[in-house]
Amino acid sequence: MDLLRELEFKKRIITPDTVGKIKVKMSVCLLIMYKKDSGKTIADAIKETPFKDKMILDADKLRIEANLFKGLFKEYTDGVTGCVRELLQKPEVKCVDTFLMVGGFSESPMIQGAIKDAFPNAKIIITADAGLAVLKEAVVFGREPMKIASRIAKYTYGINISPPFDKTIHPQEKRVDVGWKGKM
Repeated sequence: MDLLRELEFKKRIITPDTVGKIKVKMSVCLLIMYKKDSGKTIADAIKETPFKDKMILDADKLRIEANLFKGLFKEYTDGVTGCVRELLQKPEVKCVDTFLMVGGFSESPMIQGAIKDAFPNAKIIITADAGLAVLKEAVVFGREPMKIASRIAKYTYGINISPPFDKTIHPQEKRVDVGWKGKM
């Protein structure tokens, strides 16, 4: 659990511009358990991997080169941007140009950067406490399930509710004036 919390924290602070080494605190219990179960230390195990030159275990801190750590995000950022691209091909969302990012992963500068790079013309909105937004709505839904009836807006607003009246094609009884001052 400590390692998961540590990684959760790191994912929120690493940026596409991060350089150097990323320090990840390792639980002493984890180090002891690994040695007990495998018969070798994590430091020795790292030396047997293709990443031996990119990470080092120093006491209870794993130091990982920033590029390797950032590479952990690639599969996920590619997946998210690919999914959004696929969704934007659907006619009902083709004209969407604003993204609202919620959820813990939305707090990661890596996913934010990937979305901004993939959709440079889109307006990106990242809510304060994006990780809590999903939790808060889950609580609302749990307490009052009927409060969230649809994920698609039931109503929208616009600036034009009907075409201008044309007496050559529209019946007079269907005419409605809504502040229109143009020629008819």
